[in-house]
Amino acid sequence: MVPKYIRYFACTDSSAIGALALELCKYMQQIAPVRTISMSGVFVDEWFHQMHTTTTPIEEGAPFINVVACDPSRWTWMQSVPMPERDGFAGALAGVPVDTGKVEVASERMSLYTDGVRNVLYAVAPPRSMDELAAARRFEAICVPNETHRVWWKEHGDLDVEILGYPMLDVTVRRLVVGP
Repeated sequence: MVPKYIRYFACTDSSAIGALALELCKYMQQIAPVRTISMSGVFVDEWFHQMHTTTTPIEEGAPFINVVACDPSRWTWMQSVPMPERDGFAGALAGVPVDTGKVEVASERMSLYTDGVRNVLYAVAPPRSMDELAAARRFEAICVPNETHRVWWKEHGDLDVEILGYPMLDVTVRRLVVGP
């Protein structure tokens, strides 16, 4: 099934990962409309010409795939939210919330993987932590840049994902994005 949209978490800087991510972005636009979310904060150099992809309209509920091409440190992270305790009674009397001084922190590991859709990871660099490796294992397809990386992935886990190497051929990308 060809997706109606591609949501693309990409490195949009001038690094080697950014250069690969840019080429993937250009090609994927031939498959389906691409919505790019920068994982490096800014669009620089050649990426500047792809800024229009940050506002690609996506129809609510439409089928899409999730594509990730960024540094492994961005694949997963700990999200923590401090939650100050409020005294409801004192706040009601004062007319404003009153902090008790106690703070509880809610934390959870987050990742760029999206449940319920096809997820494709372009792993330009191998993960540097067990959390990054665990996040990568969730993806339905992983593409690596060369045979050295391919060997690393094969040696580091029982991956139930498709691992494809480069050089990247148009048919390879289409197969990864559209699926088997």
